[in-house]
Amino acid sequence: MNEVTTNIKNASLKRVLAWCLAICMCITLVQVNVLAGNTDSAAAVTATNPNATDANAHQYKVKYVKATPTKNGSITKTCSDCGKVVKTTIYKASKISLAKTSYTYTGKAIKPAVTVKDSKGKKISAGNYTVSYSNNKKVGTATVTIKFKGNRYTGTVKKTFQIKPASRKITKISAKKKGFTVKWARNARVTGYQIRYATNSKFTGAKTVTVKGYKNVSKTISKLSSKKTYYVQVRTYQKVSGKNYTSNWSATSKVKTK
Repeated sequence: MNEVTTNIKNASLKRVLAWCLAICMCITLVQVNVLAGNTDSAAAVTATNPNATDANAHQYKVKYVKATPTKNGSITKTCSDCGKVVKTTIYKASKISLAKTSYTYTGKAIKPAVTVKDSKGKKISAGNYTVSYSNNKKVGTATVTIKFKGNRYTGTVKKTFQIKPASRKITKISAKKKGFTVKWARNARVTGYQIRYATNSKFTGAKTVTVKGYKNVSKTISKLSSKKTYYVQVRTYQKVSGKNYTSNWSATSKVKTK
């Protein structure tokens, strides 16, 4: 009888202990969820009052004074609660450059890349300006227009670059008595050609002769020294609005006079 009573008491004790353990586990789980911010009440506090734990939070009003290519701008932030002012300088967009300022005619529109930097040398992203091109297909002077936009910058800057006529190579050069005759490939788009010659490959003290008309593709140079070696180059030129635009010089040819 005593043994049965003891077994009953042990079974009851085990049930009590199991019940207590379950309660402790539930309490611990609730605490963990609260600390991790996984309860509905914790999320509501964060959403409705994000600065609840930030005693130094400011409510700023922002004023922009846009920078130009010649003048700095600024960003002024004023706290509506305490009056604190934070001012930042927007440095002027004064360093604007093109990838190149001289190109050779191709028959297609030429659009050199544009780089814009502020006065401190920091690159300004392309989202702050637009780029447009004009007169950028034919031989002459082309224009690039950079127009600033957005909250930080304003103003317009124009840059120019040249489009030169295509060059032509020497096709034949032959010696003459105290002179030589040079021939080159024709370029129907140009106004004429120029020939330069000298007694040295660096063309120091070189003389230049102009040949008008794109159809004229040969020239005889006379009254030179006999049995002397001359270095010769040819280039094209095109007159646009009263100004001559010249190509690069051709590869050098040399000839020894008779």
